[in-house]
Amino acid sequence: MDIEYDISLCLDTPMGLEELRTFIAAVEAHSEPAAYEVLAQPADFRPESPAGWELQDDWPNLRLLPRPEPNRRPTRQPAANRIRLLNQAINQARGRYPAPWSPAVLPLTGCLPTLVEFMDEETETAAAAPRLVNQQGDPIAGRRRLPGLPTLLLLHTPLGQTGLLGGMVLKHHYYAELPPVLSQATAEFLNDRALLLRRPALEEVGGFDPAFHHRYADADFCRRAARMGWYCHYLATAVARETQPWVHQVDYLRRQPQPGHLADAGRLLLKKWGRRR
Repeated sequence: MDIEYDISLCLDTPMGLEELRTFIAAVEAHSEPAAYEVLAQPADFRPESPAGWELQDDWPNLRLLPRPEPNRRPTRQPAANRIRLLNQAINQARGRYPAPWSPAVLPLTGCLPTLVEFMDEETETAAAAPRLVNQQGDPIAGRRRLPGLPTLLLLHTPLGQTGLLGGMVLKHHYYAELPPVLSQATAEFLNDRALLLRRPALEEVGGFDPAFHHRYADADFCRRAARMGWYCHYLATAVARETQPWVHQVDYLRRQPQPGHLADAGRLLLKKWGRRR
């Protein structure tokens, strides 16, 4: 008998065997009563390998996606386009709510059922995101404002490293939930490290734009959804642990090994939305 999945957790990066086991174990421990599947692309083994067979025997609700063949032709695109991988998983998802998710974000007790219940009730919501916390339980900014030109300059150039004004602008962008949101609130921009998406909204809005490669595809999706009358919600009562909290920090963004791709993403975001705020 086929299972009707509530959630399809679409992992956004290739990962190793142990990382995948850790993630699925966390989901399994905290998913009930929501039914889930996990779609993932392995990094250090293939789905048809003994390790792949063993993993899928242990977790029948895991679907391993085939690894793409390496592109031997010269290209300016990044070697691994995270957004293309994410769209591939979303297109193959069988659950009622496809969920772009990072394997480094581990759902805590009640996180997934709370998100499903909220989406079932709030039928005009295109995307819902949980509250992310670090290992100590401190909140990580996840409900943000869509960045404009001043924010992008401060985030991705040396301008943001000095000056009180720069700090105030970045705080306005990152901490849209201050004062703290205790239940739920609408958002211009939800981080795609943990999201639930509504299928009718995906069909109307379209998937994530792969032109963004690694950054701002989530901001672009939320903006397109809002233009079509959908809402995006931050849900503080659903909590997930971010095991890589540093990826949300401004200094981490500035240290990326491919800063050109980050600049390209910022220019594309401004080109699409800079005059439509």
